[in-house]
Amino acid sequence: MIELINLTLRIGPEPLIENMNITIFPKNRVGLVGKNGCGKTSLFSLLLKQREPDLGEIKIPANFQVAHVAQE
Repeated sequence: MIELINLTLRIGPEPLIENMNITIFPKNRVGLVGKNGCGKTSLFSLLLKQREPDLGEIKIPANFQVAHVAQE
């Protein structure tokens, strides 16, 4: 399972994501919807290990693969 524990991500001085806690169980599929600028792409960059959270922890088992489709 994928776990986000007390996750905080800041863009500049303001938190974009603050104290997020999510558990995604194996074989579950998750979609993200929201208006522009709410943090969807930033959350995916955390899951893809393209950036690090400011606070909190992301647990992804070594044998898991996060699949995504690029915006373009």
